[in-house]
Amino acid sequence: MDIRCRIRGRRVFRVLIASLFAWIFWTPDALGAKPLVGDSPQLEVIMMDVGQGDGIFLRTPGGKHILIDAGPDARRGVLPFLRSRQIKRIDFMVLSHPHADHIGGAISPRNDYPRTVNSVLEYCEVGEILDSGRNHPTPEYRSLLEEIKSRGISYRQPRTGEKLNWDPALKVTVLHPDAPKYENVNDNSIMLRIVYRQVSFVFTGDGEEEAEHAAVSEFGSRLGSDVLKVGHHGSRTSTTQEFLDAVSPRYALISCGYRNSFRHPRTETLDKLDDIGARVLRTDQDGYLSFKTDGENIRWTRSPVPFPKAELARMEPIDVSSDEWRGKGRQDGGDLELSAEPGQNIWIGESSAPTRSRPIPADLPWTFVVSVRPPEGEKMEAGVMLFSDRKNFLLFGIQDERMLSLTVVRDGNLILGPELIVSQPSRIGLRQTAQAIEALAYDDDKETWRVLWSLSKREQPGLDDRSRLGVYVKSWGRESGAATFRKFMFGGGNG
Repeated sequence: MDIRCRIRGRRVFRVLIASLFAWIFWTPDALGAKPLVGDSPQLEVIMMDVGQGDGIFLRTPGGKHILIDAGPDARRGVLPFLRSRQIKRIDFMVLSHPHADHIGGAISPRNDYPRTVNSVLEYCEVGEILDSGRNHPTPEYRSLLEEIKSRGISYRQPRTGEKLNWDPALKVTVLHPDAPKYENVNDNSIMLRIVYRQVSFVFTGDGEEEAEHAAVSEFGSRLGSDVLKVGHHGSRTSTTQEFLDAVSPRYALISCGYRNSFRHPRTETLDKLDDIGARVLRTDQDGYLSFKTDGENIRWTRSPVPFPKAELARMEPIDVSSDEWRGKGRQDGGDLELSAEPGQNIWIGESSAPTRSRPIPADLPWTFVVSVRPPEGEKMEAGVMLFSDRKNFLLFGIQDERMLSLTVVRDGNLILGPELIVSQPSRIGLRQTAQAIEALAYDDDKETWRVLWSLSKREQPGLDDRSRLGVYVKSWGRESGAATFRKFMFGGGNG
């Protein structure tokens, strides 16, 4: 009897463990939903990881391409995705409201030297743009309107109750606004409900309390939907209880930047979503989110790899402790590339300000610092990387003293990034502790280093103590566009 009980106990334990793994690793749909019919027309909705902003792509059952907002910078999220799909035409582009974190990716970044294709309007042919019509006195919005006009793109301002003829299989209803009359720019956001047979989505832009109340007053229970794009990145000023009760979503999607300064999404908003039983999915935690439906069933997946392959540019190791490089720099044109073997400590600073070349502590396996303050009248890019080969690397880069990015590639696949954060450090650094790889920035005011990112070494098997460090620095003039270099200071060993 005791033996049988023990055997039954082991079986029960195994069943419990199997159930736990299924609960952790499977999506809810995998546990009970019927599979999508493979050859039936499908609606695809992808929330792209654009950082602190919004960028949503739709492919209709009839093959039309829709873009709802373009993020703060198309180089993060939107363009990598469009290029991976070889999409060169957007049939309809909705710009929910004129804030830069929603329209910035539609236009070319200011101070973009040298000029490259860095915006949706440059990269894609766009059939029609829908705008709320709320005027906003910012350079980004003025540039957007000017570019729409110069390119001859069809432009209009949809209003509450209007039906959008995007695809015969879809019912697309404008939920808001009835007019661009709200003082709060966010409350003028274009809000949409898209229905494909029995499945529906609600997109809210950055609509806050007034916008949500107006939609509830006009549509009431007709707002009910399976998937809700949560308003304003999950802030406390959106996702009111009356709006949630009306929509009653199964899934709640939140687009926000990793460790963003606004602390989005807010705890009170997450609590509300939890109370109604909605499954919360976030770009800062889950990356790209893909939803597919045949009009009856929904399948969602996390998709952290927006394009299939990435490879490190050529980088040859250099003995920076040699007489050839000690205290010297290159002033000829071309990209400066430098790498070091394990055990070396490297720092770089402007020769005109040698005090800026103070290294971070050299008692770690890796220590690497680069000053990125460009000479007056010039632009500069710099990057610090840790790599074992061309298909396993971490790249921490900065451009124009304001745009920081982190990219992690493993086995040729993009695992993380490019993740953008806004900062103004005079120097950036990369170091490896016993347990993690840390990206750093120097605070001139406090004269201290602060950790911007920390990645567990266990999560990056391609990057270990055998990896090498590298740096590239590039600057160019505003007028000539030619690459020039100032004298840099190099040190090797324990320096």
